[in-house]
Order: sequence, then structure tokens, then C-alpha cells
Amino acid sequence: MGWLKKSTWKAGGFNFYATARQRLASARIFLAAGCFHSTAIALRSAGYEKPVELYDNAIVQFPIWYYGPVTAVEDNYFALSQSLVSCIATGELIQMYPFADHVLRTAVPEAVWPLMRPLSKKLRRRVVIARLYLHSDQSHHYRMQNLGGEVSLDKSREPLRKSAKPTISALSKILTASKFKVLGSATFGTSTSSHFASSLTRTDVVSLDTGELSPDVYVCDATLFPESPALSPTFTVMANACRIAEAAL
Repeated sequence: MGWLKKSTWKAGGFNFYATARQRLASARIFLAAGCFHSTAIALRSAGYEKPVELYDNAIVQFPIWYYGPVTAVEDNYFALSQSLVSCIATGELIQMYPFADHVLRTAVPEAVWPLMRPLSKKLRRRVVIARLYLHSDQSHHYRMQNLGGEVSLDKSREPLRKSAKPTISALSKILTASKFKVLGSATFGTSTSSHFASSLTRTDVVSLDTGELSPDVYVCDATLFPESPALSPTFTVMANACRIAEAAL
């Protein structure tokens, strides 16, 4: 059974749609609803009521200040781009983002933003935001449990962000010669990175080789990962989904 969109209309500047429940027929179903939803669906479908652990990648972000010369030409545009830097000393991968307006915009009251905007524009020429993902061994853990069809979710461990200090220190030593100052004491994190994984690998709910949950139903997202590595899992998720789909077809 599934919900199908039947009709849409607009009113008062909003989009509305009506749905109707209909029975769908399919030779195979590939489940890729994201780690939270795929896990909940799998646990309810299998009647599995033992708690399972979900892993995440904690994020550590910190500013890098450039104190060298800059061109006198005023920037009339801003390009949002990203670099990926490998810290040779520790082997970690670090994402580099230019300082964007939203970094300050989301941190100050709306009424103050017009006063802060000129400063934000100046900081574009001096500040880079570095982002470091931590391995699931040092990151958030969550516990999910299905009890009679009701699924609960609780955080079971906080991230160990101090484990990023060796990488930040090594990066600082490398960049100093190029007139970049790593402001490691100004690190800040986020509550989650949304790279959840590994929830079904320690259960007998699904086949780890084929992803098969039940006959002709396959799980093909990050729920099957043995761990959550310290980098974006996007391409790994895509590759594993292709592997499962090709084997099933």
C-alpha cells in the first residue's frame, strides 16, 4: 500500500495536494528511505524488537584566517565553492568553504544584519571555514527500538570532538608558512551531520550480502554499512545501491 499524489492546486500563495491510498504492484522493492526511516521500516516489517545502534559523523568546524596581501579590487560577486584537503600528517580529509554571508546572518538578529553585512563582505577575503568529519568511533550514537510497531529513538552517546585536536594542530603547522592562521580554539560543531549509518549490520533482519529484507524487498542505503567513515558517504551509498540492484535484477 502507498500514498499517491492525485491532484494539486494553489491558494493563498501555498501549494496543496490531495492524496489517496492505493495498492501498488511491483516485482521488486528497493528501500532507500535514509537510515532512520529504512531502519524503522525494517524493524517493524521483521517484528524485530531488540534495540539497534545508529552511527553518525560528528562535525568539527573552525575558521582559518588569511593575513597575507589581498587585491584592492572590490568583489561584486561571490562563488560558493569547496576544496578537499588531505592533512598528510594525520591522514584526515578536511573540507574548505569560503566564508559566506549565512555564517553571520544566522548568528545575529535580523535587525542587526544590515549593520553586519559590510563586515561579512570583508571577511570573505580573509576567512575560510574548515570542516572535519569524525569517524563513527568518535561521533554521535543513537539507539532505536521497535516495540509493538512503535519506534523510539534516543541519543546514546555524545561525540568526542576533542579527538580532532591532532589534525587541527597538524594543519596549523602546515598552513602557517602560507600566511594562514588556523583558529583552532574557535571550533564549533553541529548537533548532527545527517550521515547516519550502520543500524542493521548487527542484526539478522537483513542479508548484508544481498540487502534482502524479505522476498523481493531490498535495503540499499547506509543502514548496511559496517561503520560511518570520516567523510561524506554519498558515493559509497550510490555504489552499494547499484551493486544490490544489479544483483537483484
